[in-house]
Amino acid sequence: MSNVAPALEIVPFQARTNMFQISGFPKQPYTQYQDIVPAVQSSRRAYEIIDELQHREPSRFTPRAVYDGKAIMFSSKNDLGGAYSIDMSRGARRKVFEVSINRVGTLDPQKFRDALRASDTNLQLSGEHQDTISLLQLIVKQATIRRHGISPKAKFFLRSDTKPNDITRGLNVAVGFWQSVRPLCGKLFVNIDTVHMPVYKEGDLLNVAISFLGERFGVRDLAFKNSSDPKFRELQNFFKGVRIRYKKEVWQRIRPGTSPPPYKRILRLVPQAGSETFMWGDRKCSVKQYYKDKYNLDINRPLVFGVKIGSTAVLPAEICEIEKGQVYRRSLMTEQQEQMIGKSRKDPSEKLKMIKDAVAGDEQQFDYAASDIMQASGMSVNPNPVDVQGWSFKSPCIEYGNKKTAQINKGGWNLNGQQFFKPTVLRKEQWMVINFSSDVDTGPDLEKKNRLIGFLQKLQENLVRLGILVASAQSGQILTGNRQAPKTSLEKLKSYPKPSFLLVILPKYALEIYHAVKHWGNMEVEIPTQCAREDKFKINDRSLDQYCNNLALQINTKIGGINSKTNAKIIYDCICQNGIVIGCDVSHPPPGNLTKPSIASLVSSYDREALKYASFIRVQEPSTEIISDIDQMLENAIDKYANSGSTPGLARALERVIIFRDGVSDGELQKVKQEEILKIKEFLQRCKYRAMDRTAPKLVYIVVTKRHHVRFFPKYPLKGNCPPGFVVDTGIVYDTPMDFYLQSHAGLIGTSRPSHYIVLENECGLTTRQIQELSFALSHNYAGATRSVSLPAPLYYADRLCSYAEYNLNPAAKIPGSDAASSAASREQERACDMTFWGQLNQNPKLSDKLYYL
Repeated sequence: MSNVAPALEIVPFQARTNMFQISGFPKQPYTQYQDIVPAVQSSRRAYEIIDELQHREPSRFTPRAVYDGKAIMFSSKNDLGGAYSIDMSRGARRKVFEVSINRVGTLDPQKFRDALRASDTNLQLSGEHQDTISLLQLIVKQATIRRHGISPKAKFFLRSDTKPNDITRGLNVAVGFWQSVRPLCGKLFVNIDTVHMPVYKEGDLLNVAISFLGERFGVRDLAFKNSSDPKFRELQNFFKGVRIRYKKEVWQRIRPGTSPPPYKRILRLVPQAGSETFMWGDRKCSVKQYYKDKYNLDINRPLVFGVKIGSTAVLPAEICEIEKGQVYRRSLMTEQQEQMIGKSRKDPSEKLKMIKDAVAGDEQQFDYAASDIMQASGMSVNPNPVDVQGWSFKSPCIEYGNKKTAQINKGGWNLNGQQFFKPTVLRKEQWMVINFSSDVDTGPDLEKKNRLIGFLQKLQENLVRLGILVASAQSGQILTGNRQAPKTSLEKLKSYPKPSFLLVILPKYALEIYHAVKHWGNMEVEIPTQCAREDKFKINDRSLDQYCNNLALQINTKIGGINSKTNAKIIYDCICQNGIVIGCDVSHPPPGNLTKPSIASLVSSYDREALKYASFIRVQEPSTEIISDIDQMLENAIDKYANSGSTPGLARALERVIIFRDGVSDGELQKVKQEEILKIKEFLQRCKYRAMDRTAPKLVYIVVTKRHHVRFFPKYPLKGNCPPGFVVDTGIVYDTPMDFYLQSHAGLIGTSRPSHYIVLENECGLTTRQIQELSFALSHNYAGATRSVSLPAPLYYADRLCSYAEYNLNPAAKIPGSDAASSAASREQERACDMTFWGQLNQNPKLSDKLYYL
C-alpha cells in the first residue's frame, strides 16, 4: 500500500453552460384535449392543419392552444371541444380535413411545481406528471415550430440562410440549432446547442447526381441502359425518399402564372425516362413526346434517368430540382465523415456566442421573447446561460518501465525517454509485412520500395526505443498483396511459418481490404494484425515519429504487452482488492433497417490493475437496448477473472463488480434498472467466486453517455475548453439517482463534450467523489493513446468493440437484405433480421483476451 499514490487533488473551477433557465409558471388551469383526428401521418402536416384551424377561428383560439402534432392539445380555454372542417387547398383540388377535438381533463397550476419536484427524484414519471411536463415543454417550443416549419417532435432545425458547404458525393453541411426543455433540480431549463447535419445538395437533380457519382462522371454517364447497372442502383439508393419538384421555369411552361407545386418524394429511379411509354388517352406515348405534345417542352436528354413520384408519374431528371435542407440519414463514407468533422468543429468561445445570439441576440432563432404563447402563460427564458461551480481533478501518476513516470500536461504526455511497462519480443520469424498499398510497392520501383523500407526501419527503431525486442523485417518477410483479391494474398502467408504478428500496409481508403484482413486474422488464423496507411509515410519526420509511436502502442498491446499503468489509490481500493471493472455497450443499425441486429459488447478486466481485458460479443434483435445475454456474458467475464490469478489452479475471490454502461437513453433508465440490473443481481447471487465471508459480490452500475448536448465553457478565462478532469455535480443534475458530468479528456480541436454519469446501483456504498475519481483515473488506462480519453477505458473498449464487430463477418458472405435487386418475395422475407446468419458474430475469436480491435 505504501507504493500507491494518494487520492487525487481537486481544484475549484467555474464554468458557463449552454443551459438557460425558464422562469414563471402558468397561473391559470390548462385543459387537455385528445383524440385530435386530422387524418395524416406526418406530425408536421398535422401541426399545419391545427395551426390553420387556429388562424381561421381566432375567436375560439385566442390565446392560442399548443399542440404536439399527434393527439394532444393544451389550452387555457375549456370550450374547444368539437368537430371542425379545415380546407387546406392550394388550387382547384379540394383537400378538406375533418378535425375532432375531445376534452379529457384539466391541469391545475399547482401541478406544475409538483411535476418538477417529482421529475428530480423519479426515473419514470406518473402519467399526470408526464402530461404536465409535456405541456411546459410544448409552450416553450411552439414559437420555434411555427417559425421554422419543423415537426413538433423535431429537436433541431437548420438555418435557412446557411451557405453551401460541400462534403462531396452530393452532400453539403448545414448549420442549425438543437433545443430540449428539461426539468432539473425543481426548475425548468432549455438546453441549446449548435448542430451540423449532412444534407442533400439543393437544386438541379442532374448536377447532384453527377456530384454523387464523382468527378469522372458527366451527364452522358447518366444514360443507364437498365436498372441492374451498379451505378444506377447506387444512385437509386442515394435518392430514394428525397423530395423533388418541377424546376420553376419548367412549371411556368406547364402552369403559367401559378406557384410551383409541393415537393414530392422519389419512390424510385427509372432508366432512360424519356423513352418510357404509357397510355395517353387512346394512344401509346413516350414521356418525351408527352411533354412536347402537351406543353411544347423539349426533353433534351431522353436517355437520362428519371424519377417516379407516384403510382404512375415519371419525371425526367433534367426538369427536376431538389428541395433545400433535406437531412441525409444514411451512413457517411469515411472521406465524408472526415470532412464533416472538420467543418463542424467550433472553438468553444465561437460556439457559445452562436448559441447566445440565437437565444437573445439579433438573430432570435427561437423567438422565445416574441412568443405569444409564452407571454400568455407567464413563462420566459433567461437570456443569460446558467453558470455552475465545479472542480477539476489533478491527473494521476502514469507509470512506465523501470518505474519512470510520465509528465502530464493538459491531459496528455509523450513517450520520450520511456519504455513500455511490460514490453514484448518480436523475433524476425515472428512477424511479417504484406503491402496492399496503391502507391508504395516492393517491386521494381526503387523509390517506392525505399519509402516502405524507410518506414519499417523507423517503426522498428521506435519499437526498440520503447523496449520491444524486435528483429528487422527481411525482404522475404515483405509480401506484395493483390488489392483485387486480398483473401488470396493472405492465404499465401500460410506457406510460411506462422507469425505471431502481421503488419499490413493499406491505401488511404481501403475499407474492403481492411475488412478482409481483420476477418482473416481474427477469425481464421488467429494472428494479430496491425494496419498502417501508406499516405502517412510521406509526412515530415516528426509526424512520422508520432505515427510510429501510435502504431507501437497498438502492436505491443495486441501481442500481449502492457504500455503503461495508472497509479491511483482509487483503482487500488476498488479493483486491486478483489474487484472487476466492466464496460458494456449496445450499438444499433440505422433507423428503419430491420435486417441488421443490435450488437452488445462486454469488456472486462482480469488482472489486479485493470490493464488487461477480455472481450465478449452478442447479437440481439434490432433496436433492443437491454443486453439480453448479460448474465451469460458476465459469467464468462468472471470465469476469466477468477482463473487468471498468480497461483495456477486457485480461483480468485470476487467482492465487487463495477459496470460502466453506455448506450442507454434517459427513457430507458427505468427499464434497465428493472430488467438488466435485476438479471445481473440474480446472477451474482449464484456466483461461486466469493470472498471469505461467502457473501455475493456487490454491484456498482453506472450509466455513461456522450449522446447529449450539454457543454461547458470556462468562465475565466473566456476561451478554450475546460481542463481534463472537470466535474459538475450540482445545479443542472438530478438529486437522485447520483448524477454528474465529467470531462475527462483535453479538447484538442473544437468544443469538448463531457460524459454524463448516472449511478443506478451502488451496493458498495461508494461516494460520489470516489466514483468520479475512479472514472477519471480509468480514462488514463486506454492502451491506444498517451492522453486521457473521454470515457473510462473499459467502456471506451466496449464502444470500439461494437463498431468493430462486423469485421468478424466473412466479407464474402451475402448479408441478408443487402441486395437491392432482390426479388419482392425475398425482400419481404428479409424484413426480419436473420439471427442465424448474424449469430456468427457471437463466436469470439481466440484473441479475445487481447485488445485485438484497437
